[in-house]
Amino acid sequence: MNLPPGPRFVLRHLPHFLFPSLLTYAALSVIAQFGWDFPRWARITAAIFARPVLFLLVQSTFQWKLRRAAKAHGAVLAPAVPKSSLECVREIVYSINHSWSGDAWFDWARLYGETYSWTIFSDYSVRNPFLVYESTNLPSDRYLPRNQFI
Repeated sequence: MNLPPGPRFVLRHLPHFLFPSLLTYAALSVIAQFGWDFPRWARITAAIFARPVLFLLVQSTFQWKLRRAAKAHGAVLAPAVPKSSLECVREIVYSINHSWSGDAWFDWARLYGETYSWTIFSDYSVRNPFLVYESTNLPSDRYLPRNQFI
């Protein structure tokens, strides 16, 4: 009998999620063998907080690495939307419920320029809503030769 997709997904991602905690607990246990005695509650607490600390470290170093790579290539980063993830999601949901679904993106484009970047929770992306709008509203023959249409 096959597992449903939910438990299969959880089982597939569980090792990736548990690895930092298990590694932290094992490292502290090995260090305790060599004379630095950590109480069991300290090892368990460090193991529990290992994954959130790793997440925060990855998120804080991502922007630094991105700026460094852009500088190495002589590039300029797109301006960032200086709002929290929850504010961005709230504006997007409001625009979907009360107006055209792209209003939030166009408002940000008016404020920060045609191309801007934003981080929603842990997802970093660069947006250009005008490019999407233009590519969907321009005549199709601009992108494909006339003889390729059916």
